[in-house]
Amino acid sequence: MYATIRQHGAVAGVDSTSNSISNSISNSISNSISNSISNSTSERMLRIVQAMKGEMGVRELMEVMGMKSRPMFLNNNLTPALMAGLLERTQPESPNSPTQRYRLTEAGKERLKMRAARRNAASAFFVDEHVT
Repeated sequence: MYATIRQHGAVAGVDSTSNSISNSISNSISNSISNSISNSTSERMLRIVQAMKGEMGVRELMEVMGMKSRPMFLNNNLTPALMAGLLERTQPESPNSPTQRYRLTEAGKERLKMRAARRNAASAFFVDEHVT
C-alpha cells in the first residue's frame, strides 16, 4: 500500500511539506544563533575599541577589560577586532612578537566617534524630554 500511495505522490507531498517546515525551523534557529553571536561579538569589539588608549599590549588590554584567560581574550575579543579592521598590529610582519602592541585603525577611531555621537544624542534627547 505504501508503494501505491508513494506512486500517487501523497507521501511525497507530505515529505516535501515536512522537509520545508524542517528547513524553515532550522534556518530560523541558525539565524537566531548567528544574530546572537554577531551581537555579542559586536559588543566585545566595541568594548575593546573603547578600552584602547594609544598602543597597548595584550596584557594591558586584558587588565583594562578585566579578562583573565588569554586564549579566550584572543579568540573572542582581539582576533575579531583585528579581522574587522578596528585594530592593527604595530609590528604586522611579526604577529607573534613578544613586544607586539595594538592600536586603533581609522575605522576603529571612527567607530568610537560614532558611539560618542550616539551617546551624546541620546543624553540630549533625555535631557530635552525632562525639561519640557
